[in-house]
Amino acid sequence: MSKFKQLHSYQIGEEELHVFRLSSVINSSGKDTLCKIFQWGCQKPEGMSLREYLVNCKGMPTKIFQRNFNKAQIHKIETDHTGKTYDITLLFICIQLACANLAPKHDPIWLTHDDSRLESIINDLKQLRNIVFHSHLQNMTQNEMVKKMEELRNLLTNSLKVAGSLYQQPCEEIEEHIRHINDLINETRDSPLSPAALQWHSKNNGIAIDHMKMILSDSGTSELRRIYEMESQVDPVTLLTGGKSLEISSIFTKIEMVYDTRQKISMEPNYENILDIRNSVGKKPSIILVEGVAGTGKTTLCKLLLSDWSKHSNLISGLDQCDLLFHIRCRDSTITSFMEFLLSRLPKTSLHFKDEDLIKSVLSLKVLVIVDGLDELNSSSKRLVNELLHKHFKGNTENLRMICTTRPESISVLYKMVPSGVELCHLKLAGISKDRMTEFVTKLDQGMKRSGMSTKDTEGLINFLRTSPRLSEHFRLPLNLVLMTYLWVAHPNAVKWLTSATSLYTTYMKFTQEKLIERLNRKKQDLCVESIEKRYTEFLEALYRESLLALQKDKLSLERESIDHLVDVCRKLHLPSAELFSATLTHRESYTQSEYSERFSFPHKGIQDFYSALYILTTLTKTDVEKTIENITRGIKKALETRYISADVCTDIIKFAENRISAALSKPKSIYEVIEELNQEEQEELHLNKYQNILMHLAGLLTKKSNMLEKYAEEIVNFLVKSGVRNPEQWLNVLTEAECNPVLAEHISKVIFKDRWKVRDGNIQAASALLKFVKVENIELDISNDPQSLPGFVELLHQVSQFECVIQLYLHHHWRHIEMDCSDDFLNHLKVQQHHTGLQVTKIMVSVKNISVLFPTLDILYLGIGKEYVENTVDSPDYLTTRMTKLQFLYLHVLARVPLEVLPQLPKKMLMVDLWFSSVKDEDVEWVGKATLKLQGVKIIFWSIRFPRSELTVNGCKLLATHLEGVRLGMSGVQVSSSRIKAVEVEELNPIFLMKLRSTLKLISEADIWEL
Repeated sequence: MSKFKQLHSYQIGEEELHVFRLSSVINSSGKDTLCKIFQWGCQKPEGMSLREYLVNCKGMPTKIFQRNFNKAQIHKIETDHTGKTYDITLLFICIQLACANLAPKHDPIWLTHDDSRLESIINDLKQLRNIVFHSHLQNMTQNEMVKKMEELRNLLTNSLKVAGSLYQQPCEEIEEHIRHINDLINETRDSPLSPAALQWHSKNNGIAIDHMKMILSDSGTSELRRIYEMESQVDPVTLLTGGKSLEISSIFTKIEMVYDTRQKISMEPNYENILDIRNSVGKKPSIILVEGVAGTGKTTLCKLLLSDWSKHSNLISGLDQCDLLFHIRCRDSTITSFMEFLLSRLPKTSLHFKDEDLIKSVLSLKVLVIVDGLDELNSSSKRLVNELLHKHFKGNTENLRMICTTRPESISVLYKMVPSGVELCHLKLAGISKDRMTEFVTKLDQGMKRSGMSTKDTEGLINFLRTSPRLSEHFRLPLNLVLMTYLWVAHPNAVKWLTSATSLYTTYMKFTQEKLIERLNRKKQDLCVESIEKRYTEFLEALYRESLLALQKDKLSLERESIDHLVDVCRKLHLPSAELFSATLTHRESYTQSEYSERFSFPHKGIQDFYSALYILTTLTKTDVEKTIENITRGIKKALETRYISADVCTDIIKFAENRISAALSKPKSIYEVIEELNQEEQEELHLNKYQNILMHLAGLLTKKSNMLEKYAEEIVNFLVKSGVRNPEQWLNVLTEAECNPVLAEHISKVIFKDRWKVRDGNIQAASALLKFVKVENIELDISNDPQSLPGFVELLHQVSQFECVIQLYLHHHWRHIEMDCSDDFLNHLKVQQHHTGLQVTKIMVSVKNISVLFPTLDILYLGIGKEYVENTVDSPDYLTTRMTKLQFLYLHVLARVPLEVLPQLPKKMLMVDLWFSSVKDEDVEWVGKATLKLQGVKIIFWSIRFPRSELTVNGCKLLATHLEGVRLGMSGVQVSSSRIKAVEVEELNPIFLMKLRSTLKLISEADIWEL
């Protein structure tokens, strides 16, 4: 029996059957009549979908079409071109939008009662249907039923007559339909219901399955959307914003996404196509697992899905096909079953259903379930997710899909839970790419100003992000960029010295402390600043302990006992608890009819991790043995006093305790002992995988303590191995946080995998430190900034060239900015060493002066041809054709107006090439056409032709289509980034491009135009 509502035995009454008779006629005759009117009045060719007719023939913009129909209706329109399977609601909309000789949708005639106007008649029919199906009409006398039947008969008959006349249908056909309707009404009204009908009615409580779906699609969707309007708001640093929130869609920036190397996926994943991803055999997986470390944007991605679905924004492809979207937060411990979950999310809609009918109806629709935070699973949420996977996924993977997020340490949780035969796709979030970091900060800055959170300019921060070569890879994480932006607004100078996540969080803590002490100093004028600081430090030590305790219990919120303890600490320190809590925790209040509750939580799981690391650090470095003994023995004395034990015995016990405690404290504690000691108090099982992010912060914090990291380096590495750290990039990040400490590097070198490393800008020095102890078999150098400005890059390149390994070198700055520097010096260095060490270079992204510096062994080449190539070229133009026989993929970037005669010949074989022409103006389009045709040769197909940093106008694009006519163009078509073209103008250009190139023109952002 449900926890939320009681189920009673169900019996059919005579008056309820009258409602059933009326609803049956509406469902059958009403639908058939509207379908016939739609077929008479809609002039679309047979076999053409309504979408195609409205958009292509009647000129309706796609967004307007999507605004008029929900996801289920669009699916129905695409699969049935006749209208025979449409319900009354869908047929009504189709008639409004597609039938000839009717007033526009919003014309008052639709709402005016007029028996001579078709608009009025079919609106009356729809209103009658709504009264029966939406007003909770459960009982009706026989007289009321007969009266409504006659009202319905008149509406149906009149609508056929008026429509038949309007659309010039033969009188015989009109009369035949009217006769059929009259027979069906009379039969349904007067004949006894068959046993089969009664059995069906009893089983479904008098409500048709289609009607159940309709209630869920209408009422259920509306309920969920109201919830998601709030849940899609973001406020990751409420301590700095004062609780103000931002709309996710206004600040969301594309997060880099890659697939797990074990997965075989047919497309590059991103948030826009996450629901369209298919495996190697073209099948969409039922479950998508999104992995990411703390702060990568897992919850932000979930909120974007909620916002996009609820607002019909159409940012995420395929999301509009989901009838219902459910959001499960694994930290929630109050719900244990899917039924409880549905009743909590659909409190009003669920009143229309029996429990078993509610689940059955939900699962008959297209449903997406978002499970956020598998690393925060508790016993309750685990039961809920298990039920979904093992009870409802079986045999229903066509309708039910799931997106799950988790930290790396909890990946195995889902793999163990997923039943056999259910397809799973594993993706990883890698943060915001270097070239999008400024886009994110700009959006955040604009959102802050709109919400009144800031009035300061962040242009300086944007310049800092563009030019700073010392930022670690942790600054690719959205949470850290948010913290940095807020800190910049308050203390720009402090931000300029940040290089690691640990230094960022330390600065964040210092800033919140300064604000708090400033407030307390005004209120507690009897205390000096030094005294307030000392007392606040004592409070923080207590808070850090509670943070680790909560983390061990998989809780982001503090339990009542912990809150009471912290309040007591504040009372003893004579500091206001409300002020101290507001500086360190978030506060949420909730009210019900029976009670008031409040919840204190950590602002973000990443900040809770940092608090926990500070507790371990404080415990490891604490030297005040006497004070510790005093605090412990005070508690022992208090306990002994309550037992009325004699003074002599008490003294002996206290003396014994002091000696044992002193001996224990004189011995240095290990990190494991600190964690285990606290864990034993709660008698919880110790799960080491919870501590990965804590240990990363701890390594950074110990770096600031003299010789402390050297002391604990081996234990940190061993602990991280046991916690599940495997990826070399994770080890590089740990070492970067620890400022590339050589002792830590030596210990990491013993456990890091040597088969393949990926090194980005922020981890160059960490990789260099490790290569002093170990050799790697395959290394990818993925460098976004100017390599000349990056500390340690030249040394790293020299190191990897000293031994036999496979190298992939991606110099994004050189390839994109071909009007500036070239990569020849770096390539020449590798070429010289190649003869001595046998290293192999298989993939590169560069710009060159001379093509001869390229390696014949390349299978993937990103090649930039710019100013210095034109000025210095001495190569034979057939170098790519004669020497680079292994080349499979070519991504060619050419600066506008490069002389045609110096363009290289491309290989004379079937090869897919993506082509970029940068800085193109209207007057350059003839050159573009000639250059493209020359590069194309006989067999080349250009998968896309792109124009970054262009100044093209609408007229220039029209000429471009003419000059590109005859070019073999792939599916991605022509893409332009230009501030001189408006989005609405692209609709004018696309017919031209379709006619001349059989492909479309896309206007996209400067950041997007470089992505494949």
